[in-house]
Amino acid sequence: MPYANFGEEYPRHRKVRRLADGPFRLHVSIVCQCSGDQNDGIVTLDTLEAVTHWPRLSQYLPDLLQAGLLHDNGDGTWTVHDYLDYNISAADHARRASLAKARKARWKAKAEATNPTGDQVERVPDASENACGTRSGTRSERTSRARTFQTRPDQGNSPYVENLETQGCTKRSVNATRSDAPTTLTYADPDFADFWAAYPRKVGKKTALAAWVKALHRETSSDIIAAAYKLANDPNLPEKQFIPHPTTWLNRDGWLDDPYPTPQHANRPGRQIQALQGLYEAANRPTGQLLLEGGRP
Repeated sequence: MPYANFGEEYPRHRKVRRLADGPFRLHVSIVCQCSGDQNDGIVTLDTLEAVTHWPRLSQYLPDLLQAGLLHDNGDGTWTVHDYLDYNISAADHARRASLAKARKARWKAKAEATNPTGDQVERVPDASENACGTRSGTRSERTSRARTFQTRPDQGNSPYVENLETQGCTKRSVNATRSDAPTTLTYADPDFADFWAAYPRKVGKKTALAAWVKALHRETSSDIIAAAYKLANDPNLPEKQFIPHPTTWLNRDGWLDDPYPTPQHANRPGRQIQALQGLYEAANRPTGQLLLEGGRP
């Protein structure tokens, strides 16, 4: 997917910083449109019509010409100033697409050569990786392990799972290898419905469902739902706007978080309450006592 490049000094450039909001937005929109069209910064009427809100922004075209951000080619087209200094040319786009296509073809040919039947093959960790799939240790240590670690042992009656902690893994890494976790779900899934009902903040249900599916590869649904109920019943739970979205909570493995701490000022009255209490006490004191304390009757 093409993308437009802007230098970090772009907003402070002498030709840009004097622009009003309208011309500034038009210039950014034109650069992005040229990048998507891969036209080397050549602006045509079709380019301008493709710009979002072009009828409203068309009035600012003379401002860009006057600022030197667009150059009139004299044939009904314009050129974005210094476009190719920051953005990829159409020729480079074509070359990159050709290289990517060739890489994909080589990868496909290699995959067919190693697995002609097309059956899905479970990846075996490399000898230089720990059980989490992460390279660890020095080069000599990884080479030494390569002589002894040939294939992945069967889980169950083997030390593969039992020795995870010695290889630098945690319980979360064990859950990450669950093969019974689903790949797609709907809102009607009973476990997700229970989680959604339990979680104290209900926003972003669509993204929460996607995060829920991913989370099931790291933890069981019952543990996640139990943690959501525990969070909802936390006596120190903050106000709703400060509770993380369910998507954020799932993506960061929120079921592993500690309970919220008790606020230090929870048992102390605020300044306004203290002031009101002082006024109330002063109003109920005898006049003579106020004079003795130096106050007004």
